Amino acid sequence: MTLVDDQLPGNSADWLRQWAEFLEVQRTRSFASSLSAELLDIKAPADALDATFGQLVGELRGCPAEVALRRCQGFVQRLEALETELLADRRRAGASVREVEEAAGRGSTRSAAEARKRSKRAEVLTHNPDLAGELDDGRLTGEHLDALAVASEQSDGDAARDTELLDRLTNVNPDQAKGIARHWVDEHQTTDLETEYERQRRMRGVSAPFTTEQGAKALFTEGDRASIDEIDQAIDRMADHLYRSDGGRDVPVGAHPRTRDKRRFDALYALVTGQRADTASSAGPCRPTMLVAAGPEALGPDATDPAELVGSGPLPRSVFERLVCTSDLVGAVFDTDGQPLWLGRKVRMVTPGQWLALVARDRGCVLCGAPAQRCEAHHLIPWQAPARGRTDITNLVLLCTDCHHHTHDTHQTIQRHPHTSTWHLRPATPDELPPPRTKPPP
Repeated sequence: MTLVDDQLPGNSADWLRQWAEFLEVQRTRSFASSLSAELLDIKAPADALDATFGQLVGELRGCPAEVALRRCQGFVQRLEALETELLADRRRAGASVREVEEAAGRGSTRSAAEARKRSKRAEVLTHNPDLAGELDDGRLTGEHLDALAVASEQSDGDAARDTELLDRLTNVNPDQAKGIARHWVDEHQTTDLETEYERQRRMRGVSAPFTTEQGAKALFTEGDRASIDEIDQAIDRMADHLYRSDGGRDVPVGAHPRTRDKRRFDALYALVTGQRADTASSAGPCRPTMLVAAGPEALGPDATDPAELVGSGPLPRSVFERLVCTSDLVGAVFDTDGQPLWLGRKVRMVTPGQWLALVARDRGCVLCGAPAQRCEAHHLIPWQAPARGRTDITNLVLLCTDCHHHTHDTHQTIQRHPHTSTWHLRPATPDELPPPRTKPPP
């Protein structure tokens, strides 16, 4: 198009500006039309996917409940694996942590805490992309990745690349994975123990009372590992007296007058206020039992290896020396297989020596990783079963109260994997089943 001077309006600058605006509008409309076509092309397969998914949901609704639940769990796991891969791709492409959290649905479809958890899973894949395959085929779950993410975050990604750690995690349930990852961090601790202990001591405190979402009053406390463990074990010792006064293991879980958490609250109340905690009899002294594992390398002025507070990790030298000065020392001798005591059919309940040996060997619940102070000694072959289980260390294992009752209530027993040394549930045989409990609650 050619314009001659006599075709231009009087104010040429205004005319040219209007003409430029007209062309810009036309260009924008053309772009919008093109974009709409592209969006329609994208929407078409999306609609097809929605239809396919709806059909799948309809098929699942027609399946037996147990089959449908298993399939749902499998689908959810594969979708979570795909989501983690996509988020990891965004992180590798240069997106910030906050941008990945936003992509995970922060503030819209998910809470901020859940979005952070998904972002941390993706961060693990950026350190080791090969884990995507193990997520997709189910050898690792999202919960496994959560445990690994904690260790990876504290080791600059080294945990995500440690093949031995990954092999162990793929052979255990998510509850056990948390303990394994935490133990790996303790073994690879690079910060000086005394420095870390002092850092934790500086953080110690008890919050002012606050109201929970359920309307109850609560306190929050934090501090160094050793002190918190001493408090926790004192509470558990008192709670154990309450449990026994309520009927103990002879009363089914659902028939107990209070749950474990309620017993622990009553125990804390009794310890802090000095008042009775609704016990049928005097609870007696509640001095905590702190089990410390220390070899020759942890003793003497030139000690090289730290002692370990069982269930919590390495101890700073100053804390270890304090415990040595203020505690009763008990020695345990093991043979080459780590088997210290056998009592056969002489007694049903484990002795204090056997208990200490179990804590030193198992560290805590072998199924969920709960600390030893919340555990009970479980007979692999029950004492009252037709097979007549023995109170031998080879027939005993630590289980927390919940896992212990779950094992019995679902008629299962546990066995140890010969190669990985991890524990797994399996159905109990008739000879391994004890008679049902019949004692009424108090």
